[in-house]
Amino acid sequence: MVVVALLLCVSVLFWGCAKEEPAENKKLPDKITILNWEEYMEMDVVKEFEKEYNIKVEFVYYVNEHEMISIIQSDPGNYDLAVASGSIVETMINLKLLERIDKNNIPNLSKVDKKFRIPPFDKNLDYSIPYLWGTSGLAVNRKYVKDEDIGWEILFDKRFKGKIDILDDIQEIFAPPLKILGVSINTEDERSLEAAKALLVEQKGIIRGYFDTIEIMKHLEDGTTYVAYLYSGDTYTAKDKNEYLDYIVPDDGAPMWIDNFVIPTNSKNKYAAELFINYVLKPKNIARISNYLWYANAVPESKRFLNEELLNTENIYLTDEVLKRCEYYKPLMGKRNIFMNRVWAELTR
Repeated sequence: MVVVALLLCVSVLFWGCAKEEPAENKKLPDKITILNWEEYMEMDVVKEFEKEYNIKVEFVYYVNEHEMISIIQSDPGNYDLAVASGSIVETMINLKLLERIDKNNIPNLSKVDKKFRIPPFDKNLDYSIPYLWGTSGLAVNRKYVKDEDIGWEILFDKRFKGKIDILDDIQEIFAPPLKILGVSINTEDERSLEAAKALLVEQKGIIRGYFDTIEIMKHLEDGTTYVAYLYSGDTYTAKDKNEYLDYIVPDDGAPMWIDNFVIPTNSKNKYAAELFINYVLKPKNIARISNYLWYANAVPESKRFLNEELLNTENIYLTDEVLKRCEYYKPLMGKRNIFMNRVWAELTR
C-alpha cells in the first residue's frame, strides 16, 4: 500500500501531491488584479495562492455591478478577473467586455455540479465559471417579528415603518412586488410592471431606505432594522453579531443567482487569472470560502469540508423542491430596462 501511495504521488495525475506547475511557456506575472464585492473572499485562501505561485493578488472593490462595468470600460486591460452575477455576465458578453476562458487551464471545473454547468446566461461556460450561489430573501429580527408565516408582504408592512431596509439595486427592488403579484421577476408585461411600481411608491413611505449590503448588515447587527431584503449569506454573517436574525425564502420562491468569475477583455494576465480560478475551485479551498461567507458553492466534493451547520441550513443549500420555485434574473433590456431605471430614479431622487 505504501508503494502504491508513493507511485500515485509521483505521478501526480489530476489530484497532485505537489504544486500544480504552470506550463513552461507560461510566464507568471508579479501581480493580478481582481474586481470583487467587499468582503467576498476568504483571504487565507488568497494568501496561500500568493505563496504557491509567487503572484500578488490585489483586490479592487465595487459597490454595485453597474459600477463594476463602468470601471472595466473606463480602464480596459487593467483588471484580470472579476466577480459578476449571471444577468450581468450576459450583459458583459453582449457588450464584448469578456475574454473567452481557456477551460484547459481550469481542470477543477470538472468538479462543478452539472446543474451549474449550463446556466441560462452562458450555456457553455465560455465566459464565466461558477463561484458562489444563493438567494435574495427576507432577513428578520425574531426579537421583534413574531409572525410564523412570513412572505414578501412583510416588506410592505406598516407595523415596521422605519425599520425596513431594501437592497439598492434596480432589479432587486422590483422582485418583492412582482412576487406578491404572482408574476415572474423577469416579466415584461406593462400592467404588472405598473402595478409593481405602485407598490414600490407606497413602500417608499415606510422603509428606512435603500442600502448596499454592508449598510444593511450593520443595521441588522445593531438591531435598528427589523426586516430587510438581503442576500442569504450576508444575513447569516450578520447573525454572528445578532442571534435573533433569521433568513427566510418565502413559500412562493425567491430570486436566485450565481456569482461567477469572469476575465475582462484585454486582461494582461489571463493565464494567471485562470490559475486563480482553478485554485479556488479545489474542494477544500471553496469549502473554506463557503464556511467563512456562509454561501453555498457549486462543488459537491466540498461538502465533506463544510461546517455541518452550514450544510444543514435549508435556506442556504436549498432542496430541489424549493429551487424549482426560484428564478434567475435576466439582463435588463429594452422597454423593461427603461421603465425600471425611470422608476428607480423617481424613488431615489
